[in-house]
Amino acid sequence: MNLSDFHACLAQPSARGYELNQKQKDATDYGTGPLWLLAGPGSGKSEVLVTRALKLLCVDGVAPRSIFLTTFTTKAARNLEDRLASYLGALQETDPSLRFIDLADMRLGTLHSLCNDILQEYRYATYQNVRLLDDVEQHLFAYRSASIADYQDLAFWTRFEHTVPEWSARQGYVPNKWKRVKAAVTLFNHITEDYVDVQKMHAAGAHWAILADFYEQYAQALRQRYRCDFAHLQSRFLEFINSSAGGVFLRGDGQRRPPLQHVLVDEYQDTNPIQERIYLALAQLAPHNIAVVGDDDQALYRFRGGNVSCMVNFDKACATAFHLQPEKIQLDQNYRSHSAIVRFFSGYITSFPEMIAVGVRAPGKLPVTAASPITGLYPAVSWIARNKARDVPEAVSDLIKNHLLGDGVISDLSQCVLLLRSTKDSPRNAGPYLKAFRQRGIPVYNPRSKSFMESEEVQCLLAALIRVVDMQHTYRFNQIADLSTTVQAWVDTLDAVIRNTTIQTAPLESYIRASNAALPNICVANQNGFLNLTLLEIMYRILSREPFRSWRQDPLRNQRLAKVTRLFESYHSFNL
Repeated sequence: MNLSDFHACLAQPSARGYELNQKQKDATDYGTGPLWLLAGPGSGKSEVLVTRALKLLCVDGVAPRSIFLTTFTTKAARNLEDRLASYLGALQETDPSLRFIDLADMRLGTLHSLCNDILQEYRYATYQNVRLLDDVEQHLFAYRSASIADYQDLAFWTRFEHTVPEWSARQGYVPNKWKRVKAAVTLFNHITEDYVDVQKMHAAGAHWAILADFYEQYAQALRQRYRCDFAHLQSRFLEFINSSAGGVFLRGDGQRRPPLQHVLVDEYQDTNPIQERIYLALAQLAPHNIAVVGDDDQALYRFRGGNVSCMVNFDKACATAFHLQPEKIQLDQNYRSHSAIVRFFSGYITSFPEMIAVGVRAPGKLPVTAASPITGLYPAVSWIARNKARDVPEAVSDLIKNHLLGDGVISDLSQCVLLLRSTKDSPRNAGPYLKAFRQRGIPVYNPRSKSFMESEEVQCLLAALIRVVDMQHTYRFNQIADLSTTVQAWVDTLDAVIRNTTIQTAPLESYIRASNAALPNICVANQNGFLNLTLLEIMYRILSREPFRSWRQDPLRNQRLAKVTRLFESYHSFNL
């Protein structure tokens, strides 16, 4: 398929349904070498990346296996995959010769998933028989195997106080073990993902040298026990790329494994230093075909290790790695928003002194211009000002009920969306807004309003487990602060569900009674040994009964119940 037919096909209603603008086409059609796409909000950056990938497949004849396409989240990766499949179907209808292209052969996903898949595919020596730890398992591993978890030097933890959750050095005592573990995991992940020179940490002395020792002990424990966390997965993959096996991956070994020819990275503003090294290493072979797209003003994942400087300084990175300057294309037309909204956010971003400092934004970045067909003289942007934050929820609810709905600006409340830092029903997040909405009769759809541990099904599951293994209610006499109160709240939730005649709980009640009757005799029979029964097995037996069987048909409830089982599986696997 030639280039003009390619663009004409995708512009049809059966595919994308519109033509790309000139800058988008320039990015799609760009030849070889590094490409730096600076994209404003609503400028179609992911669309351009998808179209470029299809152009490589359908026009240039690049093998799917030769393309490495990655983005930051699993959801975004699925979105890219769906768009690729939809557009490729339209292209194959127009040109049947393209039907041999199989997107399943493309290396597409999050970087973590691709690293894991490729290391397993190439049976990399140091990744054989390794268990990849998720976030919960990493914390459990650190609790059991990292010596820092038992370190109780107040001066040390004071130095790294910013990493310890809900603790202050002013309290005069060291944080408890779980808080030390959480802080340690944060520190260890940053050391790995920021590609910190551990030898320089040793040379810095004092607490940095101590932290370096703890980090090396933790990394050694991971290798000795054949475990790998997500941060070290990336360092293992970088190690692989620079190995002889990695050379085969990059250069290929014939028709079965073609060479890696193109690296495409979406949401590059959320890349961290070790990921930057990975992407540059993947594109190390001339002509260094790497295309990155992102918006330095939308760097949302710094709390997960993202570093916007990777996006801002991509030209310097290419100069160092390839001795080349990337082609820079700016996607500066917004197709999503009213012109007043575009003017507002452009001015708002640059109104902060921090946002105009050198190195915060890409050099020479053009302002975003409105290109949306949305028109009208209505106030597309407005704001509410109150002297106290606690007064804002009531003002917002009044605006919705009296103005937006009352004055006919909207016809249905489902046309309103409230964006908050968190949807949790807590005083610092959505709680005050939910209260104000309820008082004014405004219905709210917020399925994630309750935190994980506050959800009915999770509390009932834990309470049922406690009813089976703790017949004497010993939790009531536990000296740990708030534990007895918390557990009693779970039990109260289960009791309320049992009293609810609309919910079937007879199978669960029967199992609890039978377990309570049998357990004392089982314990007597095995008083000198171990019970051939685990908490995880008991939990699965509880989940197989009502009301949990019905609750698991609900996607959100099932997701939360699955999280509980994963926690217990992780706990069980570490024999804690």
